Amino acid sequence: MAASRHLPSAISYLLSAIRHTCRLAILAERCYNYSERRDRRQTLNKESSKAQTKLLFDTSSLITAAQFGVGAQFLIEFVAGYAQVIIPEGVKAEAVDLGLQAGYSDALELDRLIKAGAITVAKAQPADPPFETVVAAYDVEPGDVEILRLCRLTSDYDHVVVDDRLLYLILHRFTMRPIFLPDLIVVVAKERAITEEIGEQLLKAIRSRYRTGFIEHSLLMLKGML
Repeated sequence: MAASRHLPSAISYLLSAIRHTCRLAILAERCYNYSERRDRRQTLNKESSKAQTKLLFDTSSLITAAQFGVGAQFLIEFVAGYAQVIIPEGVKAEAVDLGLQAGYSDALELDRLIKAGAITVAKAQPADPPFETVVAAYDVEPGDVEILRLCRLTSDYDHVVVDDRLLYLILHRFTMRPIFLPDLIVVVAKERAITEEIGEQLLKAIRSRYRTGFIEHSLLMLKGML
């Protein structure tokens, strides 16, 4: 009879051990699945990072993108969600540092995005002497000189976003893939990073920055009529 009193206890212990083993197996499977999902996300993120669009911004277009937007979101935030935004130190000095000294709200927004890593600041080294000679002859702003140097020293970018017409022409002559800011909005909408409705609202929001014809042209491009 003494042995029979210990039998339920032994069975209970065995069942408890089985349940514990099952819990460990389930936990191990969850850890494996989490690790697998994490590795898959990391792989996808790496692939996405490799394929991410890279955009250089000049001073004028950067300021415009930080001044106008839709709702509570500035244009530069829409762009930063679509592409890697890169500016040289000279553009940062003109658009951000001087703007902060003057207390401009757009400079505060740009400074926030730089600190958050949404905008990358790059150092532009002098390029080859013939190129430097030609750039000096154009007598453009220091930030524009650094934009041109970055483009000369690397082809790892998709477009240079500009508002300055002289810089646009210089970039075009060097085949450095310039694009006007309004046309960038069209591209972002065409690639479905924003809706066509948001694209139209953004174009209308920046209308005051451009002479007649520019925004009208981009609106028709957005609608697929040109």
